[in-house]
Amino acid sequence: MRIFKNIGKWIGIAFIGIIVAFVTIVGGLTVFHHVSLAMERGQLENPGQLVTVNGNKMNIYARGEQNGNPTLLFISGAGTASPIYNFMPLLNLLPDYKLVVVERFGYGYSDIVNNLDRSISSILSDTREALTIAEIHPPFILLPHSMGGLEALYWANKYPTEVEAIIGLDMATPDSYKYLDFDSEKAQIEMAMTLKFFGLSRIMGNTQGTTDLTSHQKRQQSILGHRNFVNTSLVAEGLALLDNIEAVKESIRENGIPNIPMLLFTSHGKDIDNHWLPSQQNFAQKTGSRLIELYVGHYVFQYQPQQIATEIIKFVEELS
Repeated sequence: MRIFKNIGKWIGIAFIGIIVAFVTIVGGLTVFHHVSLAMERGQLENPGQLVTVNGNKMNIYARGEQNGNPTLLFISGAGTASPIYNFMPLLNLLPDYKLVVVERFGYGYSDIVNNLDRSISSILSDTREALTIAEIHPPFILLPHSMGGLEALYWANKYPTEVEAIIGLDMATPDSYKYLDFDSEKAQIEMAMTLKFFGLSRIMGNTQGTTDLTSHQKRQQSILGHRNFVNTSLVAEGLALLDNIEAVKESIRENGIPNIPMLLFTSHGKDIDNHWLPSQQNFAQKTGSRLIELYVGHYVFQYQPQQIATEIIKFVEELS
């Protein structure tokens, strides 16, 4: 009996030791994460322009000259920590165009704002006001990625004179979310919000790392990845998704799908769901748009930037 008693004693000690070790590791990571966040704030070097929208700073990155062409305006998908660097491989291949990346609140170098209205109308209002302040004027060719497609479609219906065309970079349409398990998505967001305090983004590493960046750009992207991970602005945007889908559907019911030229690039959809590619094919058929299927992941412009740039140039030339 004494042998079993000693075994139980040692198991208890080992269990306590494991708990202490776990708490020590998590505590150390949490302290490291928050100290690093404070230090990294001073290392941010914004290549864009901050403008004040509703009392908060919103970032716009612009380069190149119009040269008689419409401005190419890039709209990021949901949760992209640093849109400027995310799009950079494609931007670098379009030197003859005026290129603009708008970073919504909670994205890139823009402010993280609490209690933010993230209805599609509010998001678009912020974007248009920021562009006006920065003296960047329509017409635009919109290049939305993923969820940015909702804003692009809504924009083209709401202000048709401002949008000359849409080039979808694996962009979402309302039908893309037909089989979305929103409760599951919401649970994942809530779990990530809980874990972010402990430095989850540093355990995961830079999951949105972009190739073809300079070492400085990679460092900036990494810092922004930790700073912007599941922040309150992004969470508000995610929680507003269902309402925003319905708002875009309503605009289409009232005005139809925007009657403008569209060029659509799509991924294989395997990293999203089985419905993604069919929904892209269906939208292209409805709009009579050319659909270029790329057997790559969701960030198509990072996997095939040269092919996409070549097709964009051809498409824009045909518009004129």
